[in-house]
Amino acid sequence: FPYTTLFRSTATRKYDKVKTIKGAGTVSYTNKNLKKRTTYKYKVRAYKTSGKKKLYGSFSTAVKMKVK
Repeated sequence: FPYTTLFRSTATRKYDKVKTIKGAGTVSYTNKNLKKRTTYKYKVRAYKTSGKKKLYGSFSTAVKMKVK
């Protein structure tokens, strides 16, 4: 899949799209301006385009991260 989209949520919000990264392979992203003492959950989903359609892969398992 040539694109990867990163999603983030908090306890009070649904998942929002944070970033779409072009290119297959390992993806890294540094999230800035996070609130202290907040737990965030992240998951990714890959997709590719075929004509005018987007073909999506499955969502990853969510990963939790707590800001101190």
